[in-house]
Amino acid sequence: MSFRPILGIPRLTQDWGTDQHERESHWTSLFYDLLIVAALNAIAEPFEERDEEEEEERRFLSESGNSSGDSSGVFVLTPIQHLWLNALLQFISVVGPWNFLNEFTSRFEDESLIGHLSFFVHCFGLAATTAGCVGDLEQNFKVLAMGILLAKVGLLVLFLRPIVF
Repeated sequence: MSFRPILGIPRLTQDWGTDQHERESHWTSLFYDLLIVAALNAIAEPFEERDEEEEEERRFLSESGNSSGDSSGVFVLTPIQHLWLNALLQFISVVGPWNFLNEFTSRFEDESLIGHLSFFVHCFGLAATTAGCVGDLEQNFKVLAMGILLAKVGLLVLFLRPIVF
C-alpha cells in the first residue's frame, strides 16, 4: 500500500509545442463539470422567470430613465440591463476559474495531498459561487464574493506549486 505524498511536486505530463495525447478522465472531473453546469443553470434561471408585468416595468423605466421620473442625469440601469450585468459578472466568476483549472489539469498531474486539498477548496468556492448566483445579487453578494475568493485561493495554490518547486 502506498501513501499519498503531502507536498509532492506536480508532474508535467504535456507541454505546449509537443505532441498531445488523450488523457484519461477521472470522476473528479465529471463532478467538477456537474458543478459548472449547476452554476450556469443558476445564472440562467432569472432569464426564465420574466413575465408580462416585468416587461411593462422595463418599458416604463427605459422611457423615463429611472423609477422616479426624475431626469437629473443620474445613470440608472433598467431591470433588464441589471439582469444582464449580473449574469455577465456571475458568468465571468464561474467560467474564469473553470478555464484556469482546465489549463492546469491538461498540463500537470498532481497526486499530492496538498493538490487534492486545494482542488477541494476550489470546488467548495465554486459551489459557494453557485449558491451566490441563485436569487438576487444584492442579497447574495457576500456568498458570491467568498466563493470567488475560495476558488481563486485553491487555484493559486495549484498554480504556484509547479513554479516554486
